[in-house]
Amino acid sequence: MTRATNRPMLQLFDLPPKLLAAVEAELEPEETVLWFAQPSPGRMVKKALPVLVFAIPWTACAVFFTTAALGMHGHLQKSPPAWTAIIGGIFLLFGLLMFFAPYGAYQLAKKSGYVITDRRALLIEAGATLRVRTFGPEKLDETERKQRDDGSGDLILDRETYTGPKGQTRTREVGFYGVPDVREVEAILRDVVEAHRAGA
Repeated sequence: MTRATNRPMLQLFDLPPKLLAAVEAELEPEETVLWFAQPSPGRMVKKALPVLVFAIPWTACAVFFTTAALGMHGHLQKSPPAWTAIIGGIFLLFGLLMFFAPYGAYQLAKKSGYVITDRRALLIEAGATLRVRTFGPEKLDETERKQRDDGSGDLILDRETYTGPKGQTRTREVGFYGVPDVREVEAILRDVVEAHRAGA
């Protein structure tokens, strides 16, 4: 875990320039950084592994059905319609992209930062598109800690629902992943919540 007390100390971290600039730009006047870290790349890769597992049967099915469709037209000595190749190619491309999900998660982890200030918590992803998630003290009161034997773990700040590919409702957890000393980070969040209550 890495601590910081003010904005200039962010310069001490070995961060990509784009991420450093994004963190500094988000801080408000007189806002104090209490804690800063980056997600564990290994933990983020592990989160993406289910996508890789799903990609195997998806891609196999795409290859099978596309080949079967093209082969059927060849057997009938007919030229396959263009839409057969296009649709098959789209499904195959989507499957191949899923194979790169762990690599994408690894790269995004190196461009992301977790920040706790005296006012809020921030999740910042400085990838091709800058994405910033802000959690105020009222939201931090609902934090869930997932701790492993070595003291590391995840802090779940929110759960958001989304629609899956077949129209089913799914839930995605949002938070700090791969935190070295997750219990101490949770204590910092509790201090922010208590300070907010006292001020209110």
